[in-house]
Amino acid sequence: MPILDQRRFSLGQAAEAHAAIEGGHAHGKIVIGVTE
Repeated sequence: MPILDQRRFSLGQAAEAHAAIEGGHAHGKIVIGVTE
């Protein structure tokens, strides 16, 4: 089972999610929610 970071990002926050990954601040996989 994958480990997920506690934070959830919206599609509009994708740049912030990417920065968290690149900066080493993510604790597991990042979730970006996409809704219609």
